[in-house]
Amino acid sequence: MNEIMNEAPEDFVKRVKELLEAITENTYKIMEKQYLRKSIWSVKLDEKKMRIGENKGACWIQEDKDGVIHVYSDNLYDVGDVAGDKYGVGSLHNDTLLDKRNWEKYREKVPGIIAELEAVERIANEMNSKYGTGIKLFAGHHPYFETSFDAKDMSDEEKLREIEKHARAMLETWKLWREWRGKFGLDIYAETSKMPDAKLTESEYVDKVKSRLSLITNAAYSETRGDPGDLFNIIGDLRGGKGLASNRGAWYFKEMMNKIFIASDNLETINARSLAEYNLIERGETDDMGFKVTVVSPDLIKKIAEQVSKEFDVKIEIMEYKTTFFKRGARDGRSVIKVVKGRSAFGTSFLKGDMKPYRKLYEIERHAKALAEAWRRMKELAKEEEDTKA
Repeated sequence: MNEIMNEAPEDFVKRVKELLEAITENTYKIMEKQYLRKSIWSVKLDEKKMRIGENKGACWIQEDKDGVIHVYSDNLYDVGDVAGDKYGVGSLHNDTLLDKRNWEKYREKVPGIIAELEAVERIANEMNSKYGTGIKLFAGHHPYFETSFDAKDMSDEEKLREIEKHARAMLETWKLWREWRGKFGLDIYAETSKMPDAKLTESEYVDKVKSRLSLITNAAYSETRGDPGDLFNIIGDLRGGKGLASNRGAWYFKEMMNKIFIASDNLETINARSLAEYNLIERGETDDMGFKVTVVSPDLIKKIAEQVSKEFDVKIEIMEYKTTFFKRGARDGRSVIKVVKGRSAFGTSFLKGDMKPYRKLYEIERHAKALAEAWRRMKELAKEEEDTKA
């Protein structure tokens, strides 16, 4: 087994790892001695086990040989790539913007980058006031956050408390930067870009909506017909993606003139085992075929919706609806209309106002993630109830 620690007790470093995993709900790894360089121990986020879009504010924690513990974020982005892609500027490289005096010099050439760096620095200062930390922005070729504290005379317990404080401050800084980028930054880049294809066309916007939903749910999506006045409608496709195994929390999408609406699939189908069973549940024919719908207490559904609404700061409602389809008569072979009532789904919506495309995408992603989480919890609890009954 490779030696992990130099001077630090192995059990303390393991406690650091466990603390970070408890705070972030992500996996960390203890770095082996040959990768320590000037530090005596180092714990790093295991990015191979992360989901897309996870918080990387506390990416790397280490203690140097002078007894100072550092917390680093991941890189925010590549300044050179953004300057070239958005503004056609190829000369902005290396660490030009590390010197804040250069920001004003480059404001006209790369206004979006400067606006983002200023916003990020402002967020870091706000978090320093809130947590009593010293987060700094290093605006090099790959900008990142860093904070540190002197731990020379601290006990292990004191170190762990300080690590938790600094890690939480870094995580919130990263979260607020991502929010700013989604709400304002991407639209600033689109509006100030000098490249001809920077602004989204209508078809590109629809494709991005489908792409964002797919990243969250692992489902495939296609456009479908909607009601008069709808701008466009999207629905999940059971024949693509992970099919029934996908998260169907954000299954229906509708953009109207004044608002955007997203809903889950039918909650009764949440544990359908096959496409045939799914279709039978949708048609209300399970009694004849021996299949059973998923039945969960309405109070439990309401509780999940309330919990997730609070956690994600969105309003999830329980939608009641009916399905209508054609069914061929058993005796005369004629097609008849059958209406199945009492269907339930999670739903959420928000007013668009004067939102620009990237701000809308940010809100779509935020609301879709909430629905996906509600669906995940519902699926787990529904299975537990079925197992208990069995």
